[in-house]
Amino acid sequence: MEEPFEALISQIKTKDELYLLLDEIEEAKRRVYQYKQTDNLSAKVGETASVKFHDLIIGLEKQGVLSKSAASQNSCLVKLKKHLTNLPEIKLIIAFRPRQEFIDELSSWLKDATGQTILIDLTIQESIIGGLRLEYGGEYRDYSLVKKLEEQFQTGHIKYI
Repeated sequence: MEEPFEALISQIKTKDELYLLLDEIEEAKRRVYQYKQTDNLSAKVGETASVKFHDLIIGLEKQGVLSKSAASQNSCLVKLKKHLTNLPEIKLIIAFRPRQEFIDELSSWLKDATGQTILIDLTIQESIIGGLRLEYGGEYRDYSLVKKLEEQFQTGHIKYI
């Protein structure tokens, strides 16, 4: 069941994007039983869904993954949500608000390095000055500039003014 969702999953790069998609799934789940039981899900979500989500639903209907049965539609949405909430994530703290190109390149690099889609949970914290802090798979690393400066102060290489 994961393969039909790959097109959508590959477009999700950040935790914020995941939350938006999960909201759309919840709205679609509400609409499954609000409308005629035999309508396509794409018709039920109509214009309330984003273009990406609507296109995914239409694609799943064309593949035969989503039938007109309300129970089948609900089951598919539940499976999609479960799969999305189980995606691995990396927590990044950086000092600047990155451009979309940065996030796209980082996401692509992570997928190439690990062979799977990894969500980026991004926090902006200007106090680290530069570099980054990251947490992934139970490991924590601090590559921030503020850490390097603190180390220099502690060793006496740099004096406080």
